[in-house]
Amino acid sequence: MGLWSRFLSWLASLFIRRGDTDFSVLKKDEDLNAVTQHYQEEVKKVSDKDERKPFFHQQVGGALQERFKRAHNLEDLDGAISSYQKVIELIHDDKQKPTHLSHLGGALEARFEHLDDLGALEGAISSFQQAVELTSENTQKPPHLSRLGGALEARFKRLDDLGALDGAISSYQQAVDFTPDNAQKPPHLHRLGDVLHARYKRLDTPGDLEGAISSHQQAVEFTPDNHPDKPQFVNGLRSAQADAEAKRREAEAKHLEKERIAAEARRLEQERVAKEKRLEEEARAKRLEEERLAAEAERLEQERITAEAKRIEEERIAREKHLADVARAKRREEERIAVEAKRQEEKRIAEEKRLADQARVKCLEEERLAAEGRRLEQERIAAETKRLEQERIAAAEARRLEEEHIAREKPS
Repeated sequence: MGLWSRFLSWLASLFIRRGDTDFSVLKKDEDLNAVTQHYQEEVKKVSDKDERKPFFHQQVGGALQERFKRAHNLEDLDGAISSYQKVIELIHDDKQKPTHLSHLGGALEARFEHLDDLGALEGAISSFQQAVELTSENTQKPPHLSRLGGALEARFKRLDDLGALDGAISSYQQAVDFTPDNAQKPPHLHRLGDVLHARYKRLDTPGDLEGAISSHQQAVEFTPDNHPDKPQFVNGLRSAQADAEAKRREAEAKHLEKERIAAEARRLEQERVAKEKRLEEEARAKRLEEERLAAEAERLEQERITAEAKRIEEERIAREKHLADVARAKRREEERIAVEAKRQEEKRIAEEKRLADQARVKCLEEERLAAEGRRLEQERIAAETKRLEQERIAAAEARRLEEEHIAREKPS
């Protein structure tokens, strides 16, 4: 067992001889340090081909992780991560890797919790996913699914990543589905109830709250009363039920508020209707008063119009009488003028008749003289024509005699 075997307590020696892996049983720090040093020396002694080396690295990782839990020395945690990674590198059979991947994921998740290292959280999620994928038997998957759900839940809490929350719910649900109804199932049900409750708080989805209550109820029912985790499961159930009760009260309050608003709306509507009725009555009274005033105004206007019409009529009659007097005087003047005009016209006609008679006599005389002139002209023209005809005949006779004379004188 090496140099350290001389300084090991009986508990540490027993732990090493039995090959125990639960380092939490080493309550004394000196025992834990001695066991850690022992396995670190064993790692250095054996080659990579030695089939014991993966186990030694696994023990170093477990011891350093336990020491980190107590002293929070980051070097111990990084050493544990490195040791778990070497285990995975040395193991070639995928069937043996899921447990070691789960250990590596746990250490990486602890690093995230200690340093808020998101890269470590992503590594933890990846390790848990590989552990699930490399586990062929569904009945062996629940522990890895549960740790994967926890890492995804941590990502949701850190980044408000709803996709991670959905993944956590799916992982916990599969862990529940793949776990028989035994002592291992309540923790998965409790965690499933928690993430469903978380999604309800984030998205206000009633179905998630119902699922959370159902999961927590089953976790409580499947857990014996003397189990140390039962109070935690009961608290989870009570928390979900409290939110359900708060939701019911909120819904009831909303219903009551809705009824109050409806009653207030009815009251306001009644007041509005009453106000409208009052306003309508006031408007009707106002309209009647306006109609009365309008009728009174119309009556007064009619009286004014009648009086005005009477005055205008009287003025018209007076004007017509005046016009009639004027017209009568005008007519008399026109009659006088007409009589004078008629007398003047008769005088003019008589004068015109006298002048026409004189003109007619003159015209007749002129016509007689003209006729006499025409007769004398005709007689003159007839005498001249007769003379010219006689001269033409005489000339013709003279030419004939001349021609006969010329004809006789020509030699035969």
